[in-house]
Amino acid sequence: MTPPCTTPNTLQGWRNRAGLRQGELANRLRWSQSKVSKLEAMRIPDMRIGDVESYLRALGLELSVEIVEPERQPCGARA
Repeated sequence: MTPPCTTPNTLQGWRNRAGLRQGELANRLRWSQSKVSKLEAMRIPDMRIGDVESYLRALGLELSVEIVEPERQPCGARA
């Protein structure tokens, strides 16, 4: 079995850098440890951006979302 990705840019990585265990973070959020685990593994079918934002805020981080429009072909140009 491949170990989970724990690079600093994953939710688990950010939590590890904060020095918290899943249960400690769950207590801060008033969530179950299972919910923290599922969020970190992206195994929540109806995940909400607000949950990710709450998770990050509990770690002292801020969520930033950028909307970027893909480059468009000029009118009449063919791909």
